[in-house]
Amino acid sequence: NSQLGMPFAYSAAQIAALQEASKSPDDPVKAIDLPPPRTPKERLERAVVQDLSQRGYFVLGGARHGFDFVVYEGDPVRHHGSMFVVLVEEDRELLPRELVLWNRLAATAHKSVLLASMGEAELEPTYIDLQCLQKTAVAANPG
Repeated sequence: NSQLGMPFAYSAAQIAALQEASKSPDDPVKAIDLPPPRTPKERLERAVVQDLSQRGYFVLGGARHGFDFVVYEGDPVRHHGSMFVVLVEEDRELLPRELVLWNRLAATAHKSVLLASMGEAELEPTYIDLQCLQKTAVAANPG
């Protein structure tokens, strides 16, 4: 059954981001009306999925790896994930042991870690690459 690929279950935020990224009338994703985000975390989740999807990445849930999302540079059936994403709310304090944990988990899986955050007044998420510990611009997917 390895030829069938992974079973995909998209969250409401991922469906909303896919709809936003592709406004074509021929879009296979059925239009659904999502309620506005109720919490800052929901707002951040939707913004990150939408932003990374528009950049050409595939974004799937990463709970089984201990992260919020796994980002793929191509079709997840044919490609390995390249990044783990941790959603960091504006008022959250990060503990040093969390940074070490995320870095070790990612290094073991040969991936990088992006911390994604977004202030109340910001329209797009900001990403910090944990390996560099500096603000980074996520480039569009070349593939």
